Amino acid sequence: MGLKDIKLWEKNVPDADLTSTIGDLNNEGLPTLTPYLLKGEKLRPAIIVCPGGSFQFRASNEGKPIAKWLNQIGINAFVLNYRVAPFTPFTSTKDAVRAVRYIRYHA
Repeated sequence: MGLKDIKLWEKNVPDADLTSTIGDLNNEGLPTLTPYLLKGEKLRPAIIVCPGGSFQFRASNEGKPIAKWLNQIGINAFVLNYRVAPFTPFTSTKDAVRAVRYIRYHA
């Protein structure tokens, strides 16, 4: 089930001097993870879902259905709301790396 979004950075966000008003991005340029976790204490695999958009926008309608399907087959899912244009693809990659580190640290 989807839970509250997790901020990947509380402060010192890389490339935070840029802002965006494109698509579904927040104006603050803050990347987040939306967790879709299965109930129970059992350790399970996890996958980060990165909705498409060629770094120009994020297809926000793609993440949730995929995360729910992953839950149906026993996998925890996290939808990454990464930064897109005007941010560079390198910024999006920083968001993905941070997401992996966050999930590993909190596993």
